[in-house]
Amino acid sequence: MPYRNFLAPDFARRAHTTPEWIDWLADLDGVLVPVAPRHPHACQVCFGSSGYLDGGPATWSTCLNCRGYAGAVDSVIPITYSLDAGLESMLHRYKDFEGYDWLGWALSSLLHEFLEVHSGCVAAEAGGAVDVATIVPSNDQRAFNHLERLVLGVVEHDPLARLWHWDTAFLTRDPSKPRPARGHLAPDAYSVAPFVVEGSRVLLLDDTWTSGSSAASAAAALKRAGAARVVVLTLGRQLNLTTAYGSTREVFDDQSAEEWRLDTCVVCG
Repeated sequence: MPYRNFLAPDFARRAHTTPEWIDWLADLDGVLVPVAPRHPHACQVCFGSSGYLDGGPATWSTCLNCRGYAGAVDSVIPITYSLDAGLESMLHRYKDFEGYDWLGWALSSLLHEFLEVHSGCVAAEAGGAVDVATIVPSNDQRAFNHLERLVLGVVEHDPLARLWHWDTAFLTRDPSKPRPARGHLAPDAYSVAPFVVEGSRVLLLDDTWTSGSSAASAAAALKRAGAARVVVLTLGRQLNLTTAYGSTREVFDDQSAEEWRLDTCVVCG
């Protein structure tokens, strides 16, 4: 499925609100695809597709990648499924093309509005109040940190950063180490200041869970530094429709037929 373009709505030229952006996103075909309630043939950890048992019809309860991440991530909370022509395209335009700064309002609104409703769900998965929140360091060298921009947000005088204690400096990418390979944990690829996370419940934000290797490896580094629990929150959980792997098409067809709802997440759903 090819990447697509997006045109800024008229309301972007005036004072706008986060609910307006949520409505705009919901009206775009294929951008907000519900993850909750979990599809019976989706991975119980990351909510992606899973391989069929001996050809089907039942699937493994956990996908192959997540079986290799055991102990690193305590919970994964994706806001929506991500498709090439949906959220993937939006993130691609925002991060890598000039003239798409305005998409930051849409993406940050999605993050803000979701957490306005579901911060309690995050706390439930963390086993209590989040002690510190951070972002998965990028493997790419860009002129700006897109995740940090989304955290700073779009709501004047009420940035997302006030919800928890955010610290984007204590977890860093070690450029001397190769990036985590798909399906493998590589905690050495990240450096952690242990005095920040020891005994802490950590929220780890990423834009998309594809194979999960970067987020899971960062989580493993946090655990090694003494973190008590690590909850990964992502804007999207990628479904790759170009592959016929396992339950991908089944999950997509069934979930895309349902309406994405702000009041339902993979925890409370």
